[in-house]
Amino acid sequence: MKKFVAIFIVLAAVLSGLLYWQLNAQRAELNRASGGSATLEGVSVKVSARLNARILKLHVDEGAQVEAGQLLAELDCREPEAMLAEVEAGLSAATEAVEMARTGVESAQLAERVAAKQSAVAALGPKLVRSQRAVLEVQRDAASVEAERVKKLERAAAATPRLLEQANAGVDALAKQVLVADVQLEQARAQNAVVEEQETGSSLQLKLAQSKLNAAQAELDRLTASRERALIAMGECKLYAPRSGLVQERAFEEGELAMPGSRLFELVDISVLEARFYLPNAELSVAQLGALVEVQPDCMRDQVFQGRIRRVSSSAEFTPRNVQTREDRDRLVFAVDVEIDNLDETLRPGMAVQIRIPGTEREAQ
Repeated sequence: MKKFVAIFIVLAAVLSGLLYWQLNAQRAELNRASGGSATLEGVSVKVSARLNARILKLHVDEGAQVEAGQLLAELDCREPEAMLAEVEAGLSAATEAVEMARTGVESAQLAERVAAKQSAVAALGPKLVRSQRAVLEVQRDAASVEAERVKKLERAAAATPRLLEQANAGVDALAKQVLVADVQLEQARAQNAVVEEQETGSSLQLKLAQSKLNAAQAELDRLTASRERALIAMGECKLYAPRSGLVQERAFEEGELAMPGSRLFELVDISVLEARFYLPNAELSVAQLGALVEVQPDCMRDQVFQGRIRRVSSSAEFTPRNVQTREDRDRLVFAVDVEIDNLDETLRPGMAVQIRIPGTEREAQ
């Protein structure tokens, strides 16, 4: 009987101890600083190929530390080189064609100006001939009147037949001059029409020359753009590290064919690590941008690192399964992103850590 009593006392003591420990743990949980658990992550950068080319040389292996701008790989660029040579040869001919077309435009512009001046001069011809003809008509009419007067005088024996003959001869001469002026007027009109056609033709020639220049310039612009694309392609023949970091993955080997968009390397920059934890709505006010936090890795219980809050989510979400909050009843939480300087690279991506916001501890009740 005494044996059973002793066992009962021992069990009661153990249960009491466990209950006391659990109550203390719950009290400590309620009194702890605001924060949460998280996993460290580095800044991951994928280095991909933009060309369809074979890999000639790989300069780094997985796990290597690389610096920004360091050469990672070289691709076979014979095709882009040939494309660049072809384009540059075409550029030389296109440049010459543009110069010739520009000279043609200048010549056509000169011809148009000359034709315009000739047209202006030719337009004056009919006007001048019409003025001369009008003068001759006046003179002819005056001579006809004089001849009629002399004819009347001759009938009255007041003038000699010789004088009448001279008057009629003057009328005939002026009439012939009027006829000549009519012919000259037609010739001037015909000449004016020819010059106008020449002016129209010179304008058409100028438009044609300008069209040729535009076409030559467009071809030159096209080849210039092609040259820029070829130079860009040439610039993709060597792949450089966009930032410092560790080579986490090398997906290809030398001699393999890399397609456009193929990921050759994945770099992880661990100089600055990131972590995300979740705060319940009731504790959100303590998370201020730029505020310092304490980061304690699970594998380094004796070390505490410093970080800072760089972003607080603007919208709430339900508590993730792997995140424990101070009060289970508060199901809505806000994501808080933390940035941790890691210049000595003590911390590594994937480490589980506890994050605390100093000064937010609760007093014991």
